[in-house]
Amino acid sequence: MAATHMFGGAGAIGGHLDILTSGNSLAQLLGNGDGGLRLLMTGGDLSALLVDLSGLELGNAILSALGMPQRTPVECMITDLSLRKGLLDTRAFLLVTKEANVHGSGWANLRNETVDLKLNTKAAHFSIGSLHTPIEIKGPLKSPSIRPEVGELATRGGITGALGVLMPPLAILGTIEFGKDESRECAARISSANYSERAKAVPGAPAPASAHRRGR
Repeated sequence: MAATHMFGGAGAIGGHLDILTSGNSLAQLLGNGDGGLRLLMTGGDLSALLVDLSGLELGNAILSALGMPQRTPVECMITDLSLRKGLLDTRAFLLVTKEANVHGSGWANLRNETVDLKLNTKAAHFSIGSLHTPIEIKGPLKSPSIRPEVGELATRGGITGALGVLMPPLAILGTIEFGKDESRECAARISSANYSERAKAVPGAPAPASAHRRGR
């Protein structure tokens, strides 16, 4: 199943859902599900997205933990999730805004309604409140804890995790039915984020051609 519709004012979201399941209730359907979900979003507002997905209090808490303003425009978001026997696993997640690039990994167990996610944020510009360690979201889906990951491995995990999930989103673009202009713009944002992160890890890395706008 594929769909594209407007979201969050000027935002557009498209995706592809493939799920096989059985059950007599929504909880059983989710807990027995196998398949996957791919989403692409351009434009819109991050706070509106988080509030719609997780509720007002939790959505604002995630924004605060990421160090982003309440009104943060979304330039591009790509998500690729697998579902196996009710376990929703993150194959790829990338959110690009003017404030920061956010890379995510982890899982949500729809059988017992628990979650274990990690968000790595790379700020576009330095600020006193910039948080360089990953954010952990763990616990019950309705009220998980949100806190910075601690320890030496947090910094290493933030760097390697960010670089590890940058390439899959580019491949995902071709599998989602979306406008050519939106897909091209999103690809440019991803390539730009890819180059930015790799340049920090490997000084002197060449800029990718896809990060530059071509004449029409």
